[in-house]
Amino acid sequence: MEKIVQKTSCTSFLVSPKAEDAICWWEKLTYMNDLPLSAAFVSINAVMQEAHKQGIKVLLSGQGSDEISAGYRHSLYRYFADLIRGMQISRLGKELPIYLKKDNKAFSKLGKIMLSTFLPESSLYNLEFCYYRFEPFNRAFTKEAEKNCGEQILKKIADIKASRLSNFLYNMMHNTSLQTLLHFEDRLTMANSVESRVPFLDYRLVDFVFSLPSQYKVQPPYTKVIHRFAMKDLIPEEIYYRQDKGIFSSPFYQVWMKQELKPFISDIFASSAFRQRGIWNLPKINHYWHKYLAGDNKQVEMLFNVIALELWFRQYVDKPSGEY
Repeated sequence: MEKIVQKTSCTSFLVSPKAEDAICWWEKLTYMNDLPLSAAFVSINAVMQEAHKQGIKVLLSGQGSDEISAGYRHSLYRYFADLIRGMQISRLGKELPIYLKKDNKAFSKLGKIMLSTFLPESSLYNLEFCYYRFEPFNRAFTKEAEKNCGEQILKKIADIKASRLSNFLYNMMHNTSLQTLLHFEDRLTMANSVESRVPFLDYRLVDFVFSLPSQYKVQPPYTKVIHRFAMKDLIPEEIYYRQDKGIFSSPFYQVWMKQELKPFISDIFASSAFRQRGIWNLPKINHYWHKYLAGDNKQVEMLFNVIALELWFRQYVDKPSGEY
């Protein structure tokens, strides 16, 4: 952020929310959102509070940029799948080694590339839905949910007649993450009397970027290539050439859940309301909670989702209607 401020000479207003803010805001913002929250709620709410304090009425949001210009790392799997399917051996031989040598996850990356090569997008989502994260619900609830919800959700994943990369981006736009992100941001901005606008989702820009060849979006190890080109003279070189993806969030997973929020979360897991909810796989949740406390962060996002859903139940099921 400091480098952007130095480059553009803009005025910055920094916020640094604390773990106690999460506890203070969680119930109210769950009510405002209508849905369980993501871990980004603390950061977003802190920013929107500051925007309101500074008299800002409308903010421009970056939502949609990753979805139209391939900003997520999963885009690279589909990009290389397209090279393989299109027999673009020369480009594949040049770019794949650059991508694989970036870290020590070459075998995992190759496996995901091959899955993206041979399986349609709907099958990839089905695999992720079944195996990527642990199942926090008990068998009876899982069976009922799959019968009434799960199959319907997966049926929304489209296999359009386009490249593997375009399939992925299309579903990100229409059927998976973006719809939730827009809802979440809209509710949290309105909770602070601020409006949000999403210029990257102007239909003309979306149509234009989707019409471009994949090389305008992905040039390993870089993603969002056309976005980078457009911003080259406006941002510092360190950001222009950055290869990892920064996350707009708070240290929920890395620090707070292990430290400041540990008593709060432990109380939830030990409570009679949670244990008698009738939907949770209590031994499995307890197992992964203690693995996380011992340093294994692989399932921390699902643990957070369990907590967020339990707090949603307490807000919308346990309380009388209209209260928060």
